[in-house]
This record gives sequence, C-alpha cells and structure tokens, in this order.
Amino acid sequence: MVSTNLVFSGFSFIGFILVIVLLPLHIKARNIGKCSFIIWTSLLCFNGFINSIIWNDNVTNWAPVWCDISSRLIIAGPVGVNSAYLCIARRLYLVISVVMHDQSESRVPYIVQFERFRILETIGCLPALEKTQLLFPVLIGPLAVVTVAIAVYARWAQLNEHFVRLLALVLVMVVCSVTPGVWTIVFSATDGTMTPWPGWDYVHANISQISQHTTHGWQTLGPGYVVHVELQRWVFVVYAIIFFALFGFTTGAKKSYSLLFNFMAGRPRELEVSGAPEASTLRTC
Repeated sequence: MVSTNLVFSGFSFIGFILVIVLLPLHIKARNIGKCSFIIWTSLLCFNGFINSIIWNDNVTNWAPVWCDISSRLIIAGPVGVNSAYLCIARRLYLVISVVMHDQSESRVPYIVQFERFRILETIGCLPALEKTQLLFPVLIGPLAVVTVAIAVYARWAQLNEHFVRLLALVLVMVVCSVTPGVWTIVFSATDGTMTPWPGWDYVHANISQISQHTTHGWQTLGPGYVVHVELQRWVFVVYAIIFFALFGFTTGAKKSYSLLFNFMAGRPRELEVSGAPEASTLRTC
C-alpha cells in the first residue's frame, strides 16, 4: 500500500506545477494579487514536497539552513496567501465601485517562537511556536468577504465571467483558510496547554534548540495535533488545485501552455496575451 506521505509528495509537486505554469500569464497581465497568490502557493507546495521527500521515515537534521528557511515559510505562508486573496477582494471592490485608494503595508511580528525549529518524521521541518494568545493572527477571511459583498451586492448584473472567477476564488479561499485557522484555535484552546504569553526571555530561552520527533512520537500527541499538522501542509495543495480549476482553462492559460509546449519542443514563439480577460483588469493591488 502506498503511504499517505508519498501521496502527499505527489500531490504537492503536482500542485506546484499547476500554479507555477500560470505565473507568466498573470505577470504579463500585472495581476499583483493573483501573482502573489501563485508565488506563495507554489512556494509552500514545493516546500512541502521537499520536506516530505527528505524526511520520509527519518528525523535526521540533514539541512539545518533549509529548515530555518522552511519553518519561516510555514509561518509566513498563511499570512501571505490570505493577504493575496484579500488584495484580490480589495481590487474587486475598487474596480466595481470605481474608487481608488492609497496602498498600505503591514508587518507581522514573530515573537512566539521557542525553538529554532522541529523535525517531524514524514512531515519535515516545522516552526516551533509557543501556545499563547499572541499565536493567532487576525482572521483576514471575514474582512475579504465583507469587502467583496459590499460592492457585489449592488453591481451583480455588471460582473463578467472573469470577475465571477475571482469572486469564487475569494470565497473558496475564505472557507479553506478559516477552517484550519479555527481548528488551530479550538485545538490549542482545549488541549489544556494554552497560557498567557510568559515574556520574551522565557519564550526564547532555548531558541537554538532543535527537537526531533518520530512518526510514532508526534502522532501520540493526540488526534487533534495530527489533524492540525496534516491540515497545515495539505491546505496549500488544495489552494493550488482550486486556483488551477478556476483559471487553468481560460484562453490566456491555454496560450501559455502552447508557449510552454513549443518552448520545450524547441519551437519557441511569442505568446500574445492581450486578448486574455485577465490582461485588462485588476492590474495592481
């Protein structure tokens, strides 16, 4: 029987390919929200693929530098993906309501890390975060829903097919991102280990430590933890598949595939994307 980890390895690599092949099209169309979504999703799918291959049936610290990078990607990934679809939702609102606003920048502090990283057999490198109230970022999903709903409610009849795809992406991403987020909050709040933030010095007392856990070891922490870990890595594969299902069969996407095929076959030709529906709308965030 094929192990679930090998199944994840296959799907994560497929997810990486499905979204990264669409990146050139959306770069030319200057869709910053969708480009950000593609970059974050492809990075996290590839990160999960590498981890599942290197640490399949072992917990050896083969690549500490990679684990430093990987664990930080896992921390930043959900924020990056959520921010990307909030960017898409914001642009939908601005285009539909014909209102322009200044762009802003936000930063996310990382103050709950208590170890350098941890290695779980079959899973790979993960961040080690203290279970405190500061662990949970503000949920972006509801904000995205409100942002889109305000504009769409009054202008539904004016939306074209491309806008409907974007709207579907935002709504599906809200469900996919809020579900694991709520699960994490509920799991952490009910397993008896949630504490007030004990302070910077206490949390970072063993910041250089690396913990390693066999499959049996981390699975004995309970079904809640197992579901949390698996959701954390599978959700980005789901993102990739959903994005491809919505945008992988458009005219512009098919032209991108043709260009890629001709390039690999040694017959490169220029791809015209001016007729793609993505090229004329949602150019900036």
